[in-house]
Amino acid sequence: MDKEKKLTIQLSLEGANSVTFEGDVEEVSTAFLRFLSKVYPSLELLRRLTFTVDVENLLKSAEGVFAIFENGVRVVADRGKLSDKDAILLQLTGRYLGEKLGKNPDSSLSTEELSNAVGKSPKTISPRLSELTDKWHIEKVEKGRYRILAAGINFVTTNLIPVLKGEKKK
Repeated sequence: MDKEKKLTIQLSLEGANSVTFEGDVEEVSTAFLRFLSKVYPSLELLRRLTFTVDVENLLKSAEGVFAIFENGVRVVADRGKLSDKDAILLQLTGRYLGEKLGKNPDSSLSTEELSNAVGKSPKTISPRLSELTDKWHIEKVEKGRYRILAAGINFVTTNLIPVLKGEKKK
């Protein structure tokens, strides 16, 4: 029988009493961060300015767009409406999800892999990769390999997934 995971955080601030947070992992982490934002208001501002990827929400929003297979995450939605740049972002998002789910060893794809997935030649894909890198949507991790950044995932979740699901027009 699986035991529910519990978390305990004990915090001692100089010149103040110690505080202990104990219980469910999600509840404790939320309470701890709320406490810190009250003690250090600048942390709340920093939290609002920092974009992080919530994999659980990404998975929920991507239902019908991606499918999880034994060897990775694949795009299953019709990509006919998408530009080459958008198709690249979608492929890299799938790879990111695959890595987070333990289906892929890393979140990067080569120019050749992207070319095959998008159905365009490497000469067509290469300039799009440069454009996406300039926009900070993707980054080059080594010669000829790219991965998506948080801003790229944000673009995919707010713009591409709703279009692919018919919830928004391009």
